[in-house]
Amino acid sequence: MVTFGLVASTALLITAWARSSERVDRSEVLWCLAWLAFGLLAYRNAIVALLLIAPVVADRLAATYPDPVRERSSRERRGLAIAATVILLATVVLPIIRVAVTPTIPSNVPSRLLATLRTLDPPPRVLNDYNVAGPILAFGGRSQVAIDGRADLSSPLLPKYLELIGAQGDFDPLLDKLRPTAALVARKSGIVRVLRERGWTEADRQQGYVLLLAP
Repeated sequence: MVTFGLVASTALLITAWARSSERVDRSEVLWCLAWLAFGLLAYRNAIVALLLIAPVVADRLAATYPDPVRERSSRERRGLAIAATVILLATVVLPIIRVAVTPTIPSNVPSRLLATLRTLDPPPRVLNDYNVAGPILAFGGRSQVAIDGRADLSSPLLPKYLELIGAQGDFDPLLDKLRPTAALVARKSGIVRVLRERGWTEADRQQGYVLLLAP
């Protein structure tokens, strides 16, 4: 939704630029296009870019489509007041409703496997799928993850780590360095077969994931 808003705002801005009777400053164009590029890099960037472009969009639209100066009728003022009140209430009520109905743990998270990790003593060193790192850190007790899902995609470790999970290339040195005592990975991952061949046992499986324990 935010991305659609960012793209729509940029389209309005470009239209206003095209219809402007004045020459548009290069700095304004560079500012807006730079934030647009930033917003399209990741969905979490979109709202930041939208907020920083919005004042320029509003200013350009006001200059391109000026509102005729006139006295607003009492009916129009009441309508604007009602609309503003509804928008303000929506900005408070809708997030509250969203938080109230959103489950703490999404249904696709292997919560039973996370509960098993919490019972392990000593706390396990988990060879984990990149996308399940957050749930392990939040609900896996004192479990340590091999890679944190919040790591940047440019992390030097990530390509080698993905090869390890897929059991591709020369993955043994990294596996030996990590010294995991448990693995929570997708059942179809190549590393599952490798670990089973090395004596790891399956503790449980859920939601497309499997929990393996080292011998």
